[in-house]
Amino acid sequence: MPFSTAQIRPATRQDSPCLAALGQQVWLDTYAQDGIRPALATYVHQHFSPARFDLQVSSAQQRLWVAEAHGHLLGYLQLDLAAPCPVAGGGTVEISTLYVLRHAQGQGLGRRLLDAASQHAHGSSRAGLWLSVNATNLAAQAFYARQGFIQLGEIDFELDGVRHPNQLLYRGTQAGQGDRP
Repeated sequence: MPFSTAQIRPATRQDSPCLAALGQQVWLDTYAQDGIRPALATYVHQHFSPARFDLQVSSAQQRLWVAEAHGHLLGYLQLDLAAPCPVAGGGTVEISTLYVLRHAQGQGLGRRLLDAASQHAHGSSRAGLWLSVNATNLAAQAFYARQGFIQLGEIDFELDGVRHPNQLLYRGTQAGQGDRP
């Protein structure tokens, strides 16, 4: 089904159960390639719960947008407005999450969610966006490169004592504006 009519809108607390389920599905689909083990299950239940999304949607330091079509959430983007990049010159607004369900990818939803976040960052005079992406997630890296992000450095994500390299990416507030501030 084409999702070109999907609406991009701010998330509400009523979205929290769907955001939790969507986050769990995308995270496990992306990172649990070998199956589910206790560390993965614990991480998913702690980080993708309706209660946690209730707090994030209500937080003054967080902004969430959802992509919705026909009453179904297909993706979401979360900004952290007070998250300094660990590398100098990367700004203070982090895209902490940009998830789109696998069957809805490639239809412009990620770009449209990113546009909403960029408009917010630009409208509030913030200096661009940064994020980290798993070094093995080549599809996400290609998406962000097409959106004008440049690599600033690397950082590790640690889970159950195992380090997973991530790339730190940055883009100015306008698409294609990858230069540092």
